[in-house]
Amino acid sequence: MSNNEQIKCPNCGTNIDVTNILSHQLEAELQAKFQAQLQSERSKMNEAVEKLRDEKLAFEENKKRDERKRILFRENNAFLIEVREGFDFELLCEEIKSCMKVW
Repeated sequence: MSNNEQIKCPNCGTNIDVTNILSHQLEAELQAKFQAQLQSERSKMNEAVEKLRDEKLAFEENKKRDERKRILFRENNAFLIEVREGFDFELLCEEIKSCMKVW
């Protein structure tokens, strides 16, 4: 090491490696900055994951609701077809005519 990289403590006379101290300080600052940036990115990622989870739940609920609507529609159509096929219009007309004669 050159003399430019060391200083002497004015109190005890010990040689202090300036490069080593500065590199540790720089490393600590970079580590703190990296950790803060990492935490920020993790927060953003967690928010995005939560948003996607909520959107997926909403999509699944809509899908179930739509399926229930389709089932009800098919059941209603089947019922209407059954009623229409079993309905005797001629008999109804005759009953109406006979009721009208009574009045």
